[in-house]
Amino acid sequence: MSNSGWNINIPHFDKVLHAGIFGVFAWLTARYLHFQKRVSITPKQVWWVSLGLAFAYGGITELLQYTLFDYRTGDWIDLGADTLGAAIALYLWDAVRLERLKDATLPSHETVEPTSAT
Repeated sequence: MSNSGWNINIPHFDKVLHAGIFGVFAWLTARYLHFQKRVSITPKQVWWVSLGLAFAYGGITELLQYTLFDYRTGDWIDLGADTLGAAIALYLWDAVRLERLKDATLPSHETVEPTSAT
């Protein structure tokens, strides 16, 4: 019996975890970059910078696992899952951003109370 604590027998479950974790990382990075006020940055730049940071972070962690640790192995497919998860999350982030922008620019419908006919 393994002492790792996790014994999940779902094929490629670790790839799903990689995608999910890096998706959260990319989403939070995009939110921060979008709302920060120090540097003017377009939503397209937010998307690419967030994806680039997720890719770089994932690449560095896999490279470190490959070169420095005896008990870990670098897996380039993990890097692919990291990047795919980040890209999916950023696509969803942009869709939510555009939907909120669309909702904010629609004219509000004021409720008009019916007038009495007296």
